[in-house]
Amino acid sequence: MKPYKITIFIFSCIALLAVLAGVFPKDGIRINDDTIIEFASLNSYIGISDHSPSVPDTLAQQDTVPQVKEIILTKEDSMQLYLKDLQKIQLPFVNPTDSNVQIDWAYLDAFYESLVNADSTCVNIVHYGDSQLEGDRISQTLRMVLQKQYGGGGVGLLPFFPTIGSMTMSEQTEPEPTTRYMVYGAQSLRRPQSKHYGPMGQVAVINGTYKSLFYPATKKANRFEAQYYNRFLVLAKTDSVCTITVNKQKKQLTPSDDMQILCFNLTDSTTNLQATVEGKADIYGYRMQCERGVTVDNIPLRGCSGTIFTMIDPQQLKSYFKQTNTKLIILQFGGNSVPYIKSGKQIDTYVNQLTTQVKYLKKLAPDAKMLFIGPSDMTTKKQGERITYPLLPDLDDRLMLAMRQNGVAYWSMFQAMGGQGGMIKWVQDGLAGNDYIHFSRKGATKMGEMLTEVLLAGQEYYLYRLKKQLEAERLEAEQINLQTDSNLQSVK
Repeated sequence: MKPYKITIFIFSCIALLAVLAGVFPKDGIRINDDTIIEFASLNSYIGISDHSPSVPDTLAQQDTVPQVKEIILTKEDSMQLYLKDLQKIQLPFVNPTDSNVQIDWAYLDAFYESLVNADSTCVNIVHYGDSQLEGDRISQTLRMVLQKQYGGGGVGLLPFFPTIGSMTMSEQTEPEPTTRYMVYGAQSLRRPQSKHYGPMGQVAVINGTYKSLFYPATKKANRFEAQYYNRFLVLAKTDSVCTITVNKQKKQLTPSDDMQILCFNLTDSTTNLQATVEGKADIYGYRMQCERGVTVDNIPLRGCSGTIFTMIDPQQLKSYFKQTNTKLIILQFGGNSVPYIKSGKQIDTYVNQLTTQVKYLKKLAPDAKMLFIGPSDMTTKKQGERITYPLLPDLDDRLMLAMRQNGVAYWSMFQAMGGQGGMIKWVQDGLAGNDYIHFSRKGATKMGEMLTEVLLAGQEYYLYRLKKQLEAERLEAEQINLQTDSNLQSVK
């Protein structure tokens, strides 16, 4: 081939590549959550970096996060240490419209007070989240520490028919119910013209006889408080006849339009149990607890972004929160939305949707405090390299600000992991899987320990202030008594 033809061929190839680079989608073509087909950009051919910092469209127009004027109640060094740990949880603003925004340091006090009094009543924590919670991961660690410190037992809520095994309690139900509805997941799983999903966001519609066996998921030598319980609750509704038998105790479910909670008191604390349901009913779940102490519900909603609570009947949620004395609701969402957020406007839309959900739950559980946990670090591939999803840090910041402005505490799991690139380190350390999204069991335990640590730091700060308050009241009482005695002496 003649030289000029070779030259024309080479330049034709370069021109074709340049055209492809110009029209190929900048973010590539996504095949699945972990595979993206990318093409080198035109800038890369002419030596200009594609990784220059950018500001999302709507975020660039917003005001920055307001400067926070922190309230320091005393200058003692010991309290400063508590505050340093406590600040890992971003507490709500007292009045976000005030020019000098102040932090509500006492926001979680009512929850901490309930822990102190858990020896006389049952205190419940509800932990909602996505697939990061499956198998009782993260929640289990929080439950173990709090039950060991404040008493209690049982794993809290369990579905009527488990689809994912638990690290804490094993359940076998036969036969499998033919009809189940879920408020999360595919649209085809939704219940037609009904919001009756119960507090777990799922319901089994049964007609017949079903037997469930419960037993610890670990060996006897490794059993812990959550595997012992003396109360068994059944959440159900029927418009017909339904009989429930638990360890030979038999009760009738009364026909009603509302969800009922039947309580079976067991003669002794147990780890094994059999429940039989006969008849026609909607079963929303089982619950294991003790008469006193702490219980933590683990409620994983696979594939959920946290925008489904307003689709659940408000009376069912309100009734459950009240009857179980729920004092803290934890919402852990965001990860399922991260891969699909492409602009600041989409961040705003998602944050507004979550704000609607927390307002809804706050109204239904006025006695409970709320903690929102943002998404973990997650990575995608950019020209063959692992990087944090570009808009994840902005989403984390916007969620934090929105929650605090709406009276909800916030914990940044993204920052707790080390910020951008944190997931890469977690995978290298065996704390997360090769999908660079989900924690390994070891990583979930570590995340549970980190969550428990920041919550207990707040508890220490509360107890410190309570001690100071009691000391001040005692000194004031002594001064009053001394003044009274002095007045009596003067009269004499």
